[in-house]
Amino acid sequence: MNKQASKGVSRYNSLLQNKRFVMVVSLLLAIIVWVMFAVIEGDDHESTVTVPVDFRLGAIAYDMGLQAFWASEETNVNTLTLDVTYRTMRYENVRADDIVAEINAAGVTTVGLAALSFRVEPRVSGRFTVEDFHITGSNPPLREIPLFFDHFGENTFDIDVIVQGDIVVPDDHFAAEPLLLQPRVRVSGPQSIVRQIATVQAILRVEEPLEATRRFDHLELIARNEHGGVLSFLTFEYDDPATGVVAEIPVWQQAQLDTAVAFVGLPGTLQPNGLRYTVTPPRVHAALPAAAVPANGAFIVGDIHARDLSPQHNTFRFSASDLTEVHFFTPDDIDYFEVQVDMQGFDMITLTLPAEQITLADPRFAGVMRDATGITIVGPTDIVSELTAADITAVVVTTDETTTGANQRLALNITVGNDSSWVFGTHSVHITLNNA
Repeated sequence: MNKQASKGVSRYNSLLQNKRFVMVVSLLLAIIVWVMFAVIEGDDHESTVTVPVDFRLGAIAYDMGLQAFWASEETNVNTLTLDVTYRTMRYENVRADDIVAEINAAGVTTVGLAALSFRVEPRVSGRFTVEDFHITGSNPPLREIPLFFDHFGENTFDIDVIVQGDIVVPDDHFAAEPLLLQPRVRVSGPQSIVRQIATVQAILRVEEPLEATRRFDHLELIARNEHGGVLSFLTFEYDDPATGVVAEIPVWQQAQLDTAVAFVGLPGTLQPNGLRYTVTPPRVHAALPAAAVPANGAFIVGDIHARDLSPQHNTFRFSASDLTEVHFFTPDDIDYFEVQVDMQGFDMITLTLPAEQITLADPRFAGVMRDATGITIVGPTDIVSELTAADITAVVVTTDETTTGANQRLALNITVGNDSSWVFGTHSVHITLNNA
């Protein structure tokens, strides 16, 4: 190698070892590659931007007081957005405000259904011109959107539960009727459609066996007209939007139960066993919540108050339909339970209570009263026959609504001075009330 060639190689090697030179060369190469890539690939760049849709109601519809109603929340014109896909040069960054997206309802002039189209295009007055990029699609697709124009209407309706699927429970259990925790719902929407609502149904879908009481949230609601057709463009208002309409299917325990009654207001010597009595039917096959199954097998069909017990007539009937959270299997067609109370060994007397033995305890009033007549006392024959007016006391019953006035008839709360007798029926006294 001659000296000149050797000197050139040495100079070249020296440049390669110069870090500043290498950095400059690398930067130039990067710019060249980027320019080539932008030129070659720029026309194929496709991207997506989310654009809010502008809804415009025409002047005529606005003056008429019309509103737009949508079939589902996905088509709510107040919150509707489009994911717009566009094609442009790769290095150009298109923003939402560079695109016009709107639904123009200027042509709406009357109540009814209208199918309106989207208008989506580059914003000419923005940073780009029409030639800078073009729109290739959107999500949801650019199709017509159905809107119903009408005045606002609303009403409240009872909800009917429609069960879809089979309710299956264990053999020793029973599924009671589904219970709606929100039995009524407010429905709003186009006035002309709200007026067509004949029923609102809650769809309860059962897809698996039930081992215990099950709660179902967010039941689907359907409004139907008198012909069974489904109505749209409606909004349902829930007590709790987080759960929507909620239903329960109670799953109860089956049991064989003896029937019984509870006596209320009997004197101390007759408690806790009460009186001798019979219930027909004496035993039932029933289903009720597990916590309500009595440990001793006795099921209370009703309460009997001492004031309703007399030696002359003691047959009571309790309607089976009035008993809640219980289902009777046998005997068939239980309409009522009949209770016969044995009052053998009891008798009754009638007394007159002098006015001086009647107390007016309300400090707001002073009163002048008559004697209380026809007070009936029931008890064991050998005891009640010895009672006199001195063995009973009475207090006049007043309430917040009681006012002054002449010759009023007010109820009496009567107490018998022994622990084996009681007052039959209800009693009152004639009294004139003045301010104390």
